[in-house]
Amino acid sequence: MICPWPHKAHIGFTKTLMVVSCSSNRNELTAMSILRMLLWFFIGWLIYRFIRQSLPSNKPTNTHSATKPTQAIEQMVRCQVCDLHVPQTEAIEDHGRYYCSEDHRRRDQQAS
Repeated sequence: MICPWPHKAHIGFTKTLMVVSCSSNRNELTAMSILRMLLWFFIGWLIYRFIRQSLPSNKPTNTHSATKPTQAIEQMVRCQVCDLHVPQTEAIEDHGRYYCSEDHRRRDQQAS
């Protein structure tokens, strides 16, 4: 197998550094380097999340919800004609029966 990189690399004028010869170990070392880098990235991310959660938030508090009056939950009633549920305050009542529109109230009276 022909190695794509040289076996010796010269650093400066006097020092010589031996480079690992071509083998599958080079690929394994590269894979280990990538895994090690991912591990350090993950550890850094965990530290970042921990610090961010422990610091007080600088976000402004929601003042709109504090100033709005809370609305009472409305009772929903079912239209006698089409079975549509509408709030009781918007429904049309006739003799204890509720309708979603005036047209449905008239239809129900004509059918009776």
